[in-house]
Amino acid sequence: MKKKLYSTAAMTLVAGLLLAGCGNEKEKDAAKDESGKDTLNIGVTQIVQHDSLDQAYEGFQAALKDGDINAKYDLQIAQGDQNNSQTIANNFVGDKVDLIFANSTPSALSALNATKDIPIVFTSVTDPVAGSLSLHWKNQAEM
Repeated sequence: MKKKLYSTAAMTLVAGLLLAGCGNEKEKDAAKDESGKDTLNIGVTQIVQHDSLDQAYEGFQAALKDGDINAKYDLQIAQGDQNNSQTIANNFVGDKVDLIFANSTPSALSALNATKDIPIVFTSVTDPVAGSLSLHWKNQAEM
């Protein structure tokens, strides 16, 4: 149940970002699949390869697919090194991805340090406020 809730929340957030418009019109025109449907370029950063993180990434992909969102993913693993994580995030900014999916606290912090312009969706973060990712946070039980 929780997994489906998180997947639905991720899908809703990304759909909202798509509606708000990521990137400029010229970039959007270039990012279409063979059917002419827009493709969202997503940089995926993960601190290490781990079953639970891999499942979170797979859930994110499934939620976008369920939401009929066409996406191209660039998965980068930092091998447990914060310097690698920062380099990955900086490269995503240089590549002008439409969205960064940060799958861990260190990955999310690196993405946040790298950009204020590219939307960041993060998961696998225990406490976003304590981790300096958010000033305020309501958990599902408080809503």
